[in-house]
Amino acid sequence: MAKGKDHDAVVVSSGNVFADLGLRAAYEKQTRVRLAVAVNQIIAARSLSQTKAARLLKYQSTEDFSIGELPPRRFLGGTVDTFS
Repeated sequence: MAKGKDHDAVVVSSGNVFADLGLRAAYEKQTRVRLAVAVNQIIAARSLSQTKAARLLKYQSTEDFSIGELPPRRFLGGTVDTFS
């Protein structure tokens, strides 16, 4: 970097990107992301087809479902308790 140029300071993360961005319900958002990642890992570990995974997750159509990219709306509505 050239001398005399301004640069952004490095800020240490809290470990929750949603909290770092100042979003409301940051802990719940992080929990939902972790849940989606865990579901995707299970799907991959079991080598489930898109059809089988969609059926297990109770999707009405495989068109709404893509392995490795769970639709966010599946995990955004309701509360985290909904998934327990």
